[in-house]
Amino acid sequence: MPDVVILTARFGHGHLSAAENIREALTEEFPHLTVEILDPFQATNPRSYAFARRLYRLGTNHFPRFYHWVYLWLDRTEGIDRYLRNNRAMSRFFKELYPTFQPRVVVSTYPANSALVEHHYGPAAGRPFRFFTVITDSVTINQAWVRGESDGYFVADPLTEKAMQKLGVPAARITVTGFPTPPFFVRHPRPPRPETPAGRPPALTLLYLPNQGVRTLFHILRVLCSAAVEKIIMPLGNRGRLIRRTRRFGERLKCRMEVTGWVPGIHRRMLEADLVITKAGGATVHEALAAGCPVIISRVTPGQEEGNARLIESLGLGLVVRDDPSLLQLVKFLRQVDFVVLDTMRRNVENFRRVDAPFRIARHVRAALADAATRDDAPRPASGPEPGATATDA
Repeated sequence: MPDVVILTARFGHGHLSAAENIREALTEEFPHLTVEILDPFQATNPRSYAFARRLYRLGTNHFPRFYHWVYLWLDRTEGIDRYLRNNRAMSRFFKELYPTFQPRVVVSTYPANSALVEHHYGPAAGRPFRFFTVITDSVTINQAWVRGESDGYFVADPLTEKAMQKLGVPAARITVTGFPTPPFFVRHPRPPRPETPAGRPPALTLLYLPNQGVRTLFHILRVLCSAAVEKIIMPLGNRGRLIRRTRRFGERLKCRMEVTGWVPGIHRRMLEADLVITKAGGATVHEALAAGCPVIISRVTPGQEEGNARLIESLGLGLVVRDDPSLLQLVKFLRQVDFVVLDTMRRNVENFRRVDAPFRIARHVRAALADAATRDDAPRPASGPEPGATATDA
């Protein structure tokens, strides 16, 4: 039986990434522990889940206004919670979670799980396990994250901590740990940047994760390739035709272009970069910050990504634009000033980033496990447990 169960979902990259990084930190820091990641949606309704994930990608990429309406609906109503409670397979999964796995600690990186845990196991004080929620969003927090009580909440930054308090979460239950980025960043610190001779612009490497059309993309690349930019790394996934066209186009540019397909572990390449250009997805943004890179947000999906953009803007960790013409104007400005504005942003990023976030969470979970073991081993009064307690109360 696993000591720790991590509940997640594959709507976007952030929830699963956080779960995997926490598991890696737990098993590295405490090798004797057993940890299992479970996706309740995949385990219970795989076909409808695959369809829902396609709709999610379609909405976030092509119909952001509709997706924003769905996000607000999830924030203001409990419709999805009622649906999941009434779904037989999902209800059976959560009802059998403890009898089947008998975890001492359950960690969730997806918002819907907390309401389902409370529905089946009651408030925190009466559960047979400790339950923690890792908030993978920043600043703007959907109510779905807090519809079920957790023993504790792990958040990425103080701004998100304040947002959680405004939702009614007691400050004592919130811990600022940072976003659980890959433990890779702890083992591989960023190499020092080479000094640039006085009077010469820095030789920069950019990591560009584009979501623009071909014409706009090529125009932006033409502007980016300046005296200050030595190399552009650009993963294009499985878009084979675009990869070939972009490589041919890159041969005419002054800087080096490394155009690739899908790159597993793209966060590893971020240590080579001086700037990351990407949409406002939570995991990618925080991985860039963990790598010490300022971020240009090139697109923001209304709703959950708004908070990531606000985080970048408010703390001076990068720059945010919301459409392609604005991105083009921004890169023109950066070229005119030889990207010198990055220096201030780099210092802000260095002060903000917490590469050990998954290990911080792992230590909190380990402390909860030790506390649960102490309670389990404590002798019971001869008259039986106190009113309201159970034999497995953790």
